[in-house]
Amino acid sequence: MPFFDDLKNAFNRYAADYVTLAIVDEAYLNGRPDRTPNNIGRGQARRFKVKITNNGPLEMMNIELRLGSVSAVGSKVFWCGDNPIPLHSRDIDWKDEYYAIPWYGNYGPRGPYGGGISPLLANGGSVVGTQWYYYQAPSEDQPPGTLLAGVSLGRYEVSWDYLLKNPRTGLRIGDVPNPKAEIFKKVVFSDPEY
Repeated sequence: MPFFDDLKNAFNRYAADYVTLAIVDEAYLNGRPDRTPNNIGRGQARRFKVKITNNGPLEMMNIELRLGSVSAVGSKVFWCGDNPIPLHSRDIDWKDEYYAIPWYGNYGPRGPYGGGISPLLANGGSVVGTQWYYYQAPSEDQPPGTLLAGVSLGRYEVSWDYLLKNPRTGLRIGDVPNPKAEIFKKVVFSDPEY
């Protein structure tokens, strides 16, 4: 039936059509702001958070992210979960990829430390997650604009609540790529991280 096929397609394409990810709060491991946002030293590490914006008519819950490096250039990534934040790159067990990372956004009266996570609200709900993610530059120089790391949306759930309470908001079926956010930099020799 066309209606149910369209509805199924709309659910399958929801994130691609309505969700955006952004890299925010990028800094050195010790928390100092990144002084050279377009460059990074060979082997240096940075941390960042992820901002998710939901521009669609459905609330999102139980969001997972995928964090990845670019093995072709030799970059690495790390996620420490609920463990202490590392202060130096030598304290990190670097990897190529992480799957199904729970995304914690403290965006409601029930934040991650207060009995559960509230949904990411519909129609422009936007939240910076509370978790830090890490990447390490390769040990060789790379040209400007080299892709070093990125995050993409993994699994998630949606709720009809907002749509049913606001029936004029409809689902749109579009053809756009899956949401992701990426880090591009020139890798150069520089002083050790401070």
